[in-house]
Amino acid sequence: MLPLVSDKPELLESLRTFNSFLTAAGSQEGGECRDLVAKGICFVVYGKSPNYRFAPSRFVGYRGNSPSLNRQAGSLHDGGDTNRAIEEILGGPPVLGLYESEYIEYCRQRKIDPKPAFDKPRKYWRLPVDLKTAAPSRRAMAGTVAARIRALRRKPDRLAEDLEAIANSSHTRTEKRRLIQTRLGQGLFRMRVMRQWQFCPVTGCKHSLLLRASHIKPWRDSTNRERLDGFNGLLLAPNVDAAFDRGLLSFDERGRILFSPRLPLSEARRLGIARSVRLKLSARHLPYLAEHRRKHRFPA
Repeated sequence: MLPLVSDKPELLESLRTFNSFLTAAGSQEGGECRDLVAKGICFVVYGKSPNYRFAPSRFVGYRGNSPSLNRQAGSLHDGGDTNRAIEEILGGPPVLGLYESEYIEYCRQRKIDPKPAFDKPRKYWRLPVDLKTAAPSRRAMAGTVAARIRALRRKPDRLAEDLEAIANSSHTRTEKRRLIQTRLGQGLFRMRVMRQWQFCPVTGCKHSLLLRASHIKPWRDSTNRERLDGFNGLLLAPNVDAAFDRGLLSFDERGRILFSPRLPLSEARRLGIARSVRLKLSARHLPYLAEHRRKHRFPA
């Protein structure tokens, strides 16, 4: 499960994200956001009269949300949680029916057919802000940078499949929440990996926003214990993480870097990856790395 928004700048950033997906004409994400507007119950109302905009709390109440993540999380994304988070930020509960006529007109202009879930009346918060002129906070700016870095190696199909597998599993609701949080890199696994590695051991980068907690044995192939095992992880810069994940490089039992024939040394140098790299490994890292080498056919 994604983290909830905790202050007004984070809520503004979520509104920007939702608006960018909603206005992506003809895209699947745009269609899913239109459906959220049609079925929503609680909305954040922003913009200036008469051009109010409406964003469903169940989407914008989570930080770093997207239509695919929202879809895959399903019932694990709880509108009650997001409503409480937004209430705390905006200083009170949503008001019943206050902007109903404006909402209907907003939907009419965009050819959205309002169909509230559970036949409940709609409620509204008012956030008097123009997204074009509101400046994001430092934290929001940092989140934007991190999102761009993640986008360098995003694998939406694999992520969606993993989240769907969790949602359809026999785990309890609590276990599903924890596993989704871990899969999204927000949970216990990242914390445990960072205890082992305070920086990327290949590049030396120490900036936490630019580092990924990468599974050595892929998440989807691991047991629940292995998924949370900090020794099944390396803290890597995005370019190194991408190369490691695709089997373009690995590490032997002494921590020395190994290059696949598919990664020319000239390209490795351009990525800042040197042949002299040597990781300080624990014995508990070794079985995972041995499996990584076998999977990607590095010489024994």
